[in-house]
Amino acid sequence: MRNLNAPRRSNAAAAALVLALLAVAGPSVAAEFPTGFFLGLDVGAGGTSIHYRDGDRTISEDPEFAGLGGLRLGYAVSPHFALALEARGIGREEGGEETGIGVGVVSLTWRPRAGGFYVRGGLGAGGGRFQAQDMDAPVEITDRLAWIFAVGYDWRLGEHTALGLCAESLGISASGVTGFEDDSVAGNGASIQFTWYP
Repeated sequence: MRNLNAPRRSNAAAAALVLALLAVAGPSVAAEFPTGFFLGLDVGAGGTSIHYRDGDRTISEDPEFAGLGGLRLGYAVSPHFALALEARGIGREEGGEETGIGVGVVSLTWRPRAGGFYVRGGLGAGGGRFQAQDMDAPVEITDRLAWIFAVGYDWRLGEHTALGLCAESLGISASGVTGFEDDSVAGNGASIQFTWYP
């Protein structure tokens, strides 16, 4: 069933997670993060859905549960800013059919206080295999504009490691796939993020 201008439950759940982790994260754990190269591995879960516009109506199909994961390779230029190359994906298998999206982006992470809390965004390219509820079969698209957005909190585990929680969204443009306007496929979820600083 389609929801017209309905709140996205996965977004609300992700926002609630971030508020909870910020509530328990005090200044004592907000140690300054190191500069230099880092490698990150992320695992979580969320939901994927198709969004498009039909005239004045914004239509969002109900999200479907999916697994979420990612790999980050980057360089922290200061305790406040880090650049990275990221590969991220969210997908599911049901009845022998695999659907989901994958993206490769260049991201920028900003830590306002050089501590645990951060905001991250990125742009790049991606593709996916998905099926709208009125489609007879899944469709595949490649080489589309892709984006990510995330907020989260990291805790330093030692000199070289950190563990964090993150609420994130990733998506790709799917223009022309549904026959409507402003098509996009997005995934929203939460992940546990492990980062290693060599």
